[in-house]
Amino acid sequence: MLVVTTGIANAHECSAPIAPALFKQKFNHIVAMRSDQHRLEDARALVSRNCLLSRHVKQIALLFHDDRDRLEFAKAAYLTTFDKPHFYDVYDAFTHFSSAFRLHDYVLMHKTETHEIVPVTKPATILHEFPAYDYPSAVNYSEEKYCERPVQDRTFHGVVGKVIRQPNDVEKIKTATRYAAFNCLSVAQVMKIGSMIESESNRLIYLKTMFDNVYDMMNYGYCDQLFSSAEY
Repeated sequence: MLVVTTGIANAHECSAPIAPALFKQKFNHIVAMRSDQHRLEDARALVSRNCLLSRHVKQIALLFHDDRDRLEFAKAAYLTTFDKPHFYDVYDAFTHFSSAFRLHDYVLMHKTETHEIVPVTKPATILHEFPAYDYPSAVNYSEEKYCERPVQDRTFHGVVGKVIRQPNDVEKIKTATRYAAFNCLSVAQVMKIGSMIESESNRLIYLKTMFDNVYDMMNYGYCDQLFSSAEY
């Protein structure tokens, strides 16, 4: 019993995260595994001996093909995650909301059991730069609307940060459309997110998806600035 208790206590002592070069080496080794079962074994071994950052945990979680293995790994990784207040980013790795909720329940249970104190700090707003398009203003817009009012700039830039961190166009589109399903965006905000999508064909898919969630729908024609090809 003493050995088990000591092992659990040591799992929480993270004085520093894993070195970038070492993480890259270990990550590539996990990628090279032929099956998710072997990846899971290697990933568990990694987090049992090292403290990872939340972004490292998410990066490894995305290697698995189903949410079951992602959940098992994320649970194991939480105990030795260096920046636990940022662990919410790992939830974006899951395909189904139910899996993310299960991980959240695990995190809450762990915090309750260990009386973990998480400081509540107001993060600084990071202002992102975008291409110099002719962005329409929604301030005095009075024509047909699809939603009540666009989100505030502070909230919007927080969403932009999440989109930027996605590894490819598909994940960027998923993140943006998932957010827009419950929030209202202006055409200018839609354009700014669209500018972060590399492929023009993917930009077209994104814009078609976002149309039903935009505030100033009559300004949607401004979005043609996102394309260099007349075909799109």
